[in-house]
Amino acid sequence: MSNTLATSLGIADANTRPFGRVFAAIRIRLQTARNRYAASHELAAMSAGELADMGITRHDVDRLFDPQLAREFKLRGRSSARRAQAVDSPRRRAIVFTRGPASGSRPRRTSIPRTHPMQIKQGFRQLLAAANEAIQTLGVEEAIALHGKDDVVFVDLRDPRELDREGRMPGAFACTRGMLEFWIDPESPYHKTIFAEDKRFVFFCAGGWRSALAAKTAQDMGLEKVAHIEGGFGAWRKAGGPVEAPKPHG
Repeated sequence: MSNTLATSLGIADANTRPFGRVFAAIRIRLQTARNRYAASHELAAMSAGELADMGITRHDVDRLFDPQLAREFKLRGRSSARRAQAVDSPRRRAIVFTRGPASGSRPRRTSIPRTHPMQIKQGFRQLLAAANEAIQTLGVEEAIALHGKDDVVFVDLRDPRELDREGRMPGAFACTRGMLEFWIDPESPYHKTIFAEDKRFVFFCAGGWRSALAAKTAQDMGLEKVAHIEGGFGAWRKAGGPVEAPKPHG
């Protein structure tokens, strides 16, 4: 153990303490530890007897941790055969203590690696680009010109909270995005007959992303005359399209 680390631990004459073969490797890691937390993790893996051989008490170990980690580890007085787990966080690796091969033996120390973001094949931007290539996109002025026609159904994909907060398009059929496939499919127990009518379906959401993906899905499922509004309800309202104001609560 280096004198610098020993000083940070509050241990005098660390290099004169006896070290057994069992924790020789731990001593090397302690010498190269970059900070107090790294050192405390190594110490936490030792039994009370090994700490005593090094002249370290549980109190010395506890002092290395911040209050939250000290509560999580609960090192003081814990049996070496009892399982314990450290909290995982962006700055630390989780340490898990498991029972050794024989009852009462010193627990093994295992490191759980940090998780890494899943590598997806296509991001949402690629999905949107593919959808917009496959479907018809209406400018907001084109959409306003279609409003009120008998052979056109505007499908509002926003959820009820958005409708209550931002208002509605008069005459639009409300269908939350999560139910679209189930409402379109005639074999579904949730099928809505409006999607079986021979009409043109114009999808819209708040900003045009959900509606692009929804229109692509509806087209793939067999609806032939589909489109979506570029910019969604936000563009519709900004362009002066008819809007029903939200109803006041109370």
